Amino acid sequence: MHLLSTAVIPKAVFRAIERTCANFLWGASKEGSRYHWIGWTKLYLPPEEGGAGFCRLSDIYGFLLQALVAVPDQVVLVGFLHAGKGHWDAHLLAQFLPRDMMSFVLGKPVPTEHSTDEVVWMLESFEKFSLASAYHEVRHVGNASVMLSRVWQRPTPVKVSFFMVQLLMGRLPLDDVLCTFGFHVPSKCVCCLSPAAESIEHVFATGKVAMAIWAFFGSLCGISSIVPNRAVFEGIQPHPPSICQDIFLETTFLLEGQFKQYVGAWLFLQLCDWSSQSGQRFEIKLVCWEPAVMGALTLNTDGCSRSNLGPCGGRGVLQDPSGCPLVGFSAFLEVTFSFQVETLALLMGLRICVQKGFTNVSIQLDSLVLVGILQLRLHYPWHIRLEVRQIWKLAGDPPRLFHYFREANKVTDTLANVGVAHPHHAVKLYEHWNEWPRLACGGISLDSMGAPSVRRVRTP
Repeated sequence: MHLLSTAVIPKAVFRAIERTCANFLWGASKEGSRYHWIGWTKLYLPPEEGGAGFCRLSDIYGFLLQALVAVPDQVVLVGFLHAGKGHWDAHLLAQFLPRDMMSFVLGKPVPTEHSTDEVVWMLESFEKFSLASAYHEVRHVGNASVMLSRVWQRPTPVKVSFFMVQLLMGRLPLDDVLCTFGFHVPSKCVCCLSPAAESIEHVFATGKVAMAIWAFFGSLCGISSIVPNRAVFEGIQPHPPSICQDIFLETTFLLEGQFKQYVGAWLFLQLCDWSSQSGQRFEIKLVCWEPAVMGALTLNTDGCSRSNLGPCGGRGVLQDPSGCPLVGFSAFLEVTFSFQVETLALLMGLRICVQKGFTNVSIQLDSLVLVGILQLRLHYPWHIRLEVRQIWKLAGDPPRLFHYFREANKVTDTLANVGVAHPHHAVKLYEHWNEWPRLACGGISLDSMGAPSVRRVRTP
């Protein structure tokens, strides 16, 4: 491992080492090395992707090399800036970065705060480099399978697991497999009295010996191997009612196993009624809008999204201690991360407050995660780093942040889809009563009256 992380090793050395490992795995005879039924490029995949979980040496070398590159001793970005001009030096960036990455950097604003330059590892949410994430980044990724992921279990002997991988991938030395390699020989199964071609399906499923073994062990577990395949084994033609009934029985069986309760349905309509009658218990609570700090102005902001990776919008309202609105806004935001929308909505609300000359502002948010980040209790993701630092600068030190339930502010909830609905207006301000949407006016009146809203809370 030390040699891989410090030396430059040619690819031919990796291939020679892997060839030696493969020969050792499959063994050898007097005639030479045995045939490798599964290539080494398949075996180094994880078990859920059809491999044996081996690590490819070139991949290990790749992520160890990333460890050296990703964690430099010193990071200085000032050399890539035009001193005193406030923008990036594109000519210098082009000497070190690919074109697509250079465009990404040029699209980012130049940092203005006085802070230490640092490297962010984008593959991890906590932004710190890890060998595991680097390995998953450089390795070849195959198609995952639930069945293959259950082959390698700790109590199961390694030989049995390896045999199951060969069986599921069709890499056993049977006649039908040999035919795919060009060896066309007379085929006859030696385990059955009646002559039949030797194939994986016959030896392990449809043959007389295989059916007897499946029936013996299946009866011990209460599983019938013939009933689900009566059309194949007994020649019985399936009918739509029987197929629907089998699907219904399997569905109820899965639901009872998942929810640990008796379903008690005999028809699909009864099953739909059962699903609508949730077994969860809920408690009803009444919540109403209150100022975050008595005698102070309260800013409520929120973000919204029509769908995943769809159009997004932000909204907010600044209210006095009695609940009367002073200014509100709705905005169309061209971002796709819902958490970033929440952050941008708050930043936009604080900027509007500063522009309008409102001070002594307290903040209410319905996102516990964002409140924890701004209160320095949680670590913030790298893609909202700039916005979070600007919020700290505008909100004061320490910022007066409070969490509130979404149902407690009907005004911002009413403005949820307004910002998404006007993409031609970046920001829409509401400063006069006749400018507010009609539904928002109703929410303002209810907040001023102290009318509560209903919140349903799940009980344990």
